[in-house]
Amino acid sequence: MTSMTTSVENPFTVLGIAATLDPAEVKRAYFAALPRHPPHADPQGFRRIRDAYEALQGEGLRAAHLRAPLSVSAGTGTADLLAARAAAVARSQARGATTAGVAAFERLLSLDWSAVIARHCAT
Repeated sequence: MTSMTTSVENPFTVLGIAATLDPAEVKRAYFAALPRHPPHADPQGFRRIRDAYEALQGEGLRAAHLRAPLSVSAGTGTADLLAARAAAVARSQARGATTAGVAAFERLLSLDWSAVIARHCAT
């Protein structure tokens, strides 16, 4: 049976956590959300969090993590950008990228894109 949550909503967002490969964090988020959506008082909310949790079980966790969007907001700090970069590299390695491919990807991520764009626009 295919879950409605996995096709429409990001299960990490439903559980209120960042995309992660840590099953313990997913479980903590699920159990933290249960009191906010008791099945007898909020059956739809309960169903959403249960579907999200089930979508993140086993291989579903890895698949959902690979599909999770990488978002970097304008006010993101250096530590957040480094963490996002590390996560992007980890996702490329998880997808089976070669060592040379990952190295090239890391070089692209480390470019100062504002300088590249300024140089391009100046020509």
